[in-house]
Amino acid sequence: EDSFVTTNKTVWQRLLANAAPDVQARIRRDMKRMRREPGLKIIRAVFEHDPIPALKRYNGPKLSVAVGPKDAPNDLHVLVPGLPHKRFTDTSHWPHMDHPDEFNAMLDAFLTKIGGRWGPTPQRPN
Repeated sequence: EDSFVTTNKTVWQRLLANAAPDVQARIRRDMKRMRREPGLKIIRAVFEHDPIPALKRYNGPKLSVAVGPKDAPNDLHVLVPGLPHKRFTDTSHWPHMDHPDEFNAMLDAFLTKIGGRWGPTPQRPN
């Protein structure tokens, strides 16, 4: 097994920790379709991209979504002190898939909060 396969498995295992069974199945199914070269390009892009300078320059409303039971060194709100954030403790890397109702409520609250200054917040269908 080469280092790509080993690294890929390790990363996906970490990202899938605490995933709901249906989310885990869907992600694993999609992961199997990922070819080596596109996978390597994605990994390189993630490690080469530094979101911090752009995040610090942006003056609009911000909200970081963190997952896991506690802060991690690479959480955006840790790297940018004062950045507002919401935490999902019992979820994987995909809180919008693991807990869509809670995630949507959090997002709706944020959009409602900023709606007056940044334009009307669209009404979601019931």
